[in-house]
Formats: sequence, structure tokens, C-alpha cells
Amino acid sequence: MSSEPSTIPSLSPTVSSSPTISSSPTYSPTKTHLPTLPEYEYKRPKRVDMRWVPWDDLDRDIQIEVSEALEYNRISWENLKTNDVEKLRWSDLSDRKKDAAEMLGFDEWSWNCWMNNFESFSWKQLYEWELTTYLESLGWNQQRWNGQNGPPILKTNSWDDLTSEQQQSAMQLCFYKTTYDELNIVEYGIGYPIKRPSARFVPWNDLDSELQATMEQTLGYTEFSWNIPGLNPKELKGWFEMDDSEKRGAEAINCTDTCWDCWQAHYNTYGWQDLVNRGHDEAFVALGWDESSWCGDSEAPVTNKRSWNELTEEEQLNATMLCLDQFNWDQESLEVNTGTFPYIKPPLRYKQWSSLTVDQQKLAQELLYKEDSWNNLGTADIEKRLFDDLTDLQKSSAVELGLYEKTWDCFQNHYRAEAWSDLPPDVRLASEFLGWNQSSWGLTKPTPDIYNKKWDELSTEEQATAMTVCHFDITWPGGMQDQLVASAVQEGAVSQAARMLPTAAIVAAALSVNVLIHIVV
Repeated sequence: MSSEPSTIPSLSPTVSSSPTISSSPTYSPTKTHLPTLPEYEYKRPKRVDMRWVPWDDLDRDIQIEVSEALEYNRISWENLKTNDVEKLRWSDLSDRKKDAAEMLGFDEWSWNCWMNNFESFSWKQLYEWELTTYLESLGWNQQRWNGQNGPPILKTNSWDDLTSEQQQSAMQLCFYKTTYDELNIVEYGIGYPIKRPSARFVPWNDLDSELQATMEQTLGYTEFSWNIPGLNPKELKGWFEMDDSEKRGAEAINCTDTCWDCWQAHYNTYGWQDLVNRGHDEAFVALGWDESSWCGDSEAPVTNKRSWNELTEEEQLNATMLCLDQFNWDQESLEVNTGTFPYIKPPLRYKQWSSLTVDQQKLAQELLYKEDSWNNLGTADIEKRLFDDLTDLQKSSAVELGLYEKTWDCFQNHYRAEAWSDLPPDVRLASEFLGWNQSSWGLTKPTPDIYNKKWDELSTEEQATAMTVCHFDITWPGGMQDQLVASAVQEGAVSQAARMLPTAAIVAAALSVNVLIHIVV
């Protein structure tokens, strides 16, 4: 017998040929009840995120494959544990089913854990993989597992009834709240504590005109602040702070009271002791917060500036308990981005001063713009600042002009005021491609030679990389025009080749800077 166990357990592990067995076996096995095993450390496989993507968000080819090979439809895909294929072990799958599972990102070990939760394996096999300890924590023993004495009481309880220790044991078996309670992934994701208010996540242009009017009149939404979470100041209010009109607006999207405080405000308005009293502090502590940082007496935790994909799985789970997911954590837009930039280009910023309304000019003046600095891109001092460095009034004015943290830092500042170590990975990679490095990076440092080229002199790869930091023909230093022109509202003179070139072929997929979880007032 090998002294080193396999990295991925075999479905038929090698065991001692002369097991030591007690004379009076129990249903809670000890080391003398089942074979003595070589030293082995169980490591739960990485979560296969594709399985948690709502049906409508799957690529069409994936929908077709899982429908034909794994016999999923919208209902069985979005309601976990309703498709019989999830009761099968990997070894029971046909080759066609395995191919479809691999398309989703599964292999043998992750399928048996995340899809089957090891429910089709014998107690002996699970013991050999050192998984029975977790089952025992959940009330199972060998007799119950083998169907001789019914399931434990805990099996009929909900996830929320489990202790923290039991939840941790269940997670080692690849259970989350959604899988344990067999919930809908659209409504509960990987384990939202409160059902997701679906009406809030419909793009503005897909809302009927009556609901649009209600949102405008009661909660002050615009198309821009609706499509991007966290931009409407009303979303920073707790339910107890809202007036009757605002509450009527919340009722129109079926999100009141506890739903509003979780899904809209994310408990931002709670004092630290309120969080403790209601049990929300544990999730915030896991994300690096404490009373001092929550009250603004010390810096916010590093997780506050990380993108969703930069969080650990544990951090993502705790964020989920605060009704945060990738969409609202990263401040993604409900509007589909069909352009060539990481974010939707803010059209107002590329209109001539004379084309702005009087109110828009006043907003621009709050940002210290004059006609000349507005029309000559890159010349205003305000554009040398990151969004976080603006005053609250300036941030509000920027949002009114269609700019928020992501679009300001990219289209206005091109990340030049960001510390090199704080650059998102894709931006750092793009910057290196453009000739920067850690020592040469900075607002006061000379730009690399590539910036002296005119836009049309850049290769398609260089143009596509420049667009990763939101440069295009009229913002590129080597090809800036003196005045904004009407055509600038369009995509600019980007070559057709650059439009067709996947940015991912040059830089890593865009990783967003997340929305602040807590605004310290």
C-alpha cells in the first residue's frame, strides 16, 4: 500500500488487507471499526461557479448542451436538487454527460462534492475520505446513512437552524444554504438570507412606464442611478429613516423593511451595536471590519477595495449574508455594455460645453470646470484625482453628469492617480504593455514613448490595450484634438480591427473596483 495518498481520491480506495475490527461495532465508527488508513487530509474541491449562474445568463451553447446531455431545463437548473442527474456519482455518468459536466467546469471530485454532495457513496467510502466526521456533526451515523433508522432530525431542519459548527461541516460537503434548503438560485444565489427582489434588478428600459414614473417620483431614480446600484442616495437610507412616499416606492418593487435594509442599504445605516444586536456583525468582521473602522476612526479593510473575484470564498459567503453579490459588490450595470471599453462610455462628458444645458454646466462648474478645460480633455486639474479623492459635493455632481467611481477613474483619470500596487490586475497588465512599470508609474513621471504616437499610428493591439484604460482617439495624449466634436459621443475613430480584437487576448479580463460596503458619515 502506498504511503502517499492520491491528490484526488479514487472511488475505490486501497485499504488494509487485514482490517482491525472491534467485537461490538457501533454505528459511530472509530479507528478500530473500519480499516486503518494511510495519513490523508481531505481538501474540499473548488466551487464550480458556473452551476450558480441563472439560466438566462448562460451562453446559448451551454444551455443547449446541458439541456440535451444533462436533461436540464430552466426550472430544474434554477431549482437545485430537482434533476435526477444530481443524484448520480461521476462514475455513473455516461461519456456524453461527463463531457457536458466538464464544459461547466466539473471534474470527478468536484462533481461528487458540489453536485452529489457525496450522497450516493457508502459510509465506508466516506470514512476512508475522512468525511464522516462532518456527517456525524449533522446527526448522521452509519446506520442512518445506510437507511436502517431514518434520517437525523437535522436533515429536516433548515440551514438557518444549524449551528455555526454544523454549517461549517455542511460546507465541507459542498452544501450552502441554497443547496441544503433546495432553494432557487435566482432568488437566493449561494445563500442570501432574504429573497432577492427581482423587480429591482430589471434594466430601466425594461420596466413599464408606470413603474418608471413611480421610481422617479417616490425614490428619485433616474435611468443611470437605477441601472447602477449604490448611486441613489436613497439606497443609503435604512427603512426606519424613509418617509411614506419612499416606502410606497419600495413596496412597488416588493422590497420593504428587512428586504430594503439588506438588499438596498446593506445595513450601512446601522450603528455597530445594532449590527451586534441583530447578528450582522459576524459577516462584517469576516470582511475585516471592526467597530473602529465602521465608525470611521480607522481605515476601512482592504476587502473594501477588492473586486468580487479577488475575495476569498469565505469572504464571498459573508458578503452574501449582507445581500451582496458580484453585481452590487462590483457595481455592475444592468444595462448591457456593447461598446469596446470595460464600462459604458459616459456620453455627456464628450459633448461640447455649448451643447450642455445650463444645469449641466453648473454641475461641471462644481467640478471646477470652465468651458476651456471641459472642451480640452485631460487639462482640468480635477481629472488628476481619483473619484475617492473628490469631495462629497463633487461626487454628487459627477454622478449627475453620468460618472461614478468606475467610469471616472477609467475615462477621466485613466488610473494615473492610483498607486501601482492598487491597480486592478487587468489595468496593471495593460499599463505594462503600454510601457509603464512600478518605478516609472505616477502622475508626475514622464509618459512612455508610445504616448507620443498618434492614435492612428498605434497597432490594433496597442489601441485595444489603451481602451482597457478608457483611452480612445480624442483622449489619447498623442492624438488629442483641441476641441470636442459631435462625433466624439460615438466610439471615436477606433479602427475596425481594434473593435473586433478581443481585449482578453491582450490583457486579463476586467476586474472591477467594488462598491464601498459602508459609507462612513
